[in-house]
Order: sequence, then C-alpha cells, then structure tokens
Amino acid sequence: MPYTMVGDAAFLLKTCIMRPYPSHNNPRERRVFNCCLMRAWMVLEIAFDVLASRWRILYRRINLLPHKVDTLVTTACILHNFLLRPSKNQTLLEERGTGVGMVGNRGSQKAYVVRDKFCWYFN
Repeated sequence: MPYTMVGDAAFLLKTCIMRPYPSHNNPRERRVFNCCLMRAWMVLEIAFDVLASRWRILYRRINLLPHKVDTLVTTACILHNFLLRPSKNQTLLEERGTGVGMVGNRGSQKAYVVRDKFCWYFN
C-alpha cells in the first residue's frame, strides 16, 4: 500500500490522496472507511490548529496566489518543526512537494483501486 495524504471531497482522488466515498447509500465497509478517514482528518485539524496558533497568519485569509500559499504553509511547517527540535536540525534539507491545483473531481482508476484496498484493510 502506498503512503497517502488525507483529503476531503474537494480533492481529486489520487493514489497519493485519499478522499471519502460519496456519502449516499454506502455499504457498511465504505462507511467504516469514511469513519477512519474522518478520524485521521480530525487529527490533521488539531495539528493544523497547533501550527496556526504559532503562525497566526494561517488563521486569516491569505491574499496570495495558490502556489505562494503552498510555499507559505510548507515554510511554516518547516519552521515549526525546526523550532520544536532545534538540536536535531543541524542541517535543513529542502524537499519541494507538488502543490494541489484545482482540477477535475474524477480520480484515476488506480486511485480507486488504492482506496478500495484501504477500505478492505480497515474492515
């Protein structure tokens, strides 16, 4: 199973981004999967709240282009982690991730298979 990020219905389903099944007439297995995903989402919300309490700009509307917001949030995460463990951060390795752009809402077939495998795993 690949590593994945948690997204909500606004995200495109990809092999690296899991989003819940649509919430109409789901069988039990899909409801369990959606519940597990929601718990992970809640953990992320709490973590973001901790991050935003340190970098208050994240609480406000950010009037920047989307790719600049990606950079701002990534930088805030790096700085936050750096300040949490200053002794372990002698060298700062920069990894550039890909931003999430606004695209269609239909995932690839491979992404659907990955989500179904996670659904099976959680059940």
